[in-house]
Amino acid sequence: MALPTSYECSLHGLVPEHRQAALLDRLSSLCGGEDARQSLNQHVLGFVPKSQTPVGPARNDDVVLRLQSNIDESVDTAQRQWALCQYGHPDPHMSTVANTRPELYSAIHQGNALQFMDLLGYRYAFELVKEGYWFIYQSQFEITVSRVYELAEQHNLQSKRPKLADGSWLIEVAVHNVHQDQVKLVPDELVKFSTYLEGVAKLENVDYLYMQNKIYYT
Repeated sequence: MALPTSYECSLHGLVPEHRQAALLDRLSSLCGGEDARQSLNQHVLGFVPKSQTPVGPARNDDVVLRLQSNIDESVDTAQRQWALCQYGHPDPHMSTVANTRPELYSAIHQGNALQFMDLLGYRYAFELVKEGYWFIYQSQFEITVSRVYELAEQHNLQSKRPKLADGSWLIEVAVHNVHQDQVKLVPDELVKFSTYLEGVAKLENVDYLYMQNKIYYT
């Protein structure tokens, strides 16, 4: 029996450096106080199929797979506790006010995660680091405020360089594991939450074309 599809519903925004402190203060107040602010140090590895699907409709089913973990420089990259993440393509018909896309997370409990990806038939494609803060609102909304970095050298965390040259912070507010019967309700809750950040951050529904998980083969 196939598992029911679960969805991620989210809103995003960019916050200039001079508003970052005010945003963190606002989020701390909303989420239960200063102790609600947690450090975020996340490592994301992206993988694509080693073999291209022939040109045609079936190629649309090729998606990027991601490994995601908290950074622990005392542990070898391959031996960290990784989660395998797959996002589907966003569906603008499911909501016009928030990004909505299928998602699947699965923890890799033991073994070499990079070798596992090779056995799946996937190869390394890109690498990101997210540094900042995360909050939980009402046990449901996951909120991250982070700077995103690319790595100039594979797996070398010291080679990171910012993706946004102006020093802006990315805020993402997401609800995970949303069942299909709740998809029409959660986006409105996200929009309501966005009003609590007026004056310090503007959350938006990103154009679904930018959220697609397509692979553009060269």
